[in-house]
Amino acid sequence: MQWIVDFFVSIYETLSGVISFVVSAVVGLLDIIKMIPSLLTTVTEVVNGLPNVLSAFILSTITITVIFLLIGRGEGGD
Repeated sequence: MQWIVDFFVSIYETLSGVISFVVSAVVGLLDIIKMIPSLLTTVTEVVNGLPNVLSAFILSTITITVIFLLIGRGEGGD
């Protein structure tokens, strides 16, 4: 009869672990979303503090990287 109790305890522990994982993943995602405005502000301040030649180089590098990432979607990484 003890094995039945152990079975339900293990199911409870598994479900509580899965729920805990999902909750922590959602909280982490919300924290990242909350950090985006401060990140953009910091990057803007850093780029504005650079000389014009360097800021143009950095912005063009970022733009090309984003374009390549968007073009490469759905290719399966091969």
